[in-house]
Amino acid sequence: IIGHLSDNTWNRWGRRRPFFMVGAILASIALIIMPNSPTLWVAAGMLWIMDASINISMEPFRAFVGDMLPSEQRTKGFAMQSFFIGTGAVVASALPYILTNWFGIANTAPEGKIPPSVQYSFYLGAFAFFAAVLWTVLRTKEYAPEELKAHAEAEGLIAG
Repeated sequence: IIGHLSDNTWNRWGRRRPFFMVGAILASIALIIMPNSPTLWVAAGMLWIMDASINISMEPFRAFVGDMLPSEQRTKGFAMQSFFIGTGAVVASALPYILTNWFGIANTAPEGKIPPSVQYSFYLGAFAFFAAVLWTVLRTKEYAPEELKAHAEAEGLIAG
């Protein structure tokens, strides 16, 4: 659904950028709320919202790679995108350990509470995700539909 919407949307903020930003904002909010949830049900709800929000942001990102790269570079572009997503996941998983063992942040908490190392990991994740998306939004140019069509015609993908 999101892919279809971003394929067929164009406004003053661009084609994909609105989806990048809405998804990043919602996912970051969910990441901040999740470790502070008063009940398991709220945390589960935040997980659901975070997952949906990341998809709102990331589906157009996948299409963005295809929009921006010539056909001979797309495979490498998608591979690099997958590499950085995987690297981010590994770093995020290691953050509680890193914060505890390298920075001395407590990894224990009273019963029913989340350890500070885990809380800070969520906050850092929210910041990193939002900052990466914002960097992309501010530093890349989206091509207008006419430019994309002309490029596709030049590559022989669309009969002119």
